[in-house]
Amino acid sequence: MTGSHGFDARVSGGPITEGLRFGFYRPISYLRRHQAVDRWHEQNSGAVDEMIAAHGVVTHTYLDDITSEDHAKPGPWGQRLLAKKLLADLAADTLDAVAVCTVGRGAFAATPVWDVVMLLACQGKQLWSADIGGPLDPRNPEHILWLKVKLGVPEPNPALLTTPTGPKGGRA
Repeated sequence: MTGSHGFDARVSGGPITEGLRFGFYRPISYLRRHQAVDRWHEQNSGAVDEMIAAHGVVTHTYLDDITSEDHAKPGPWGQRLLAKKLLADLAADTLDAVAVCTVGRGAFAATPVWDVVMLLACQGKQLWSADIGGPLDPRNPEHILWLKVKLGVPEPNPALLTTPTGPKGGRA
């Protein structure tokens, strides 16, 4: 059910967590494999496993090779090869949520993380991050502050939170 602010009530009122079907998404750059940022992803994979194990199962894995991507000027996230597949699978209702290790810089190319959260919410889906240990909620001040301080993620656009949407896709 969608709330008056356009954000999926499952997320804002507490997630429905029994048997969620997760798609695990991770961008990988083989040129940067040994940098500290990539080690963070590897270390954080255990946190993702724990987070998912308590709430569902990974049904699909999307490891997007971003080696050739222009990191100085990335395009929209939906143009990445496996991001396109992930979005198609979400639209086909084969997934309930997307899990990521981190929503830090580059995770969604040039697309702001809160835009991804809202896109998923409009479809009745969720974005789960090991940074938070569960689904991200753009109306939760703790989530906003944590991501802002820890990862430099800007606050969500207030206009996104007031855009009315009807129920779409998703499992009841």
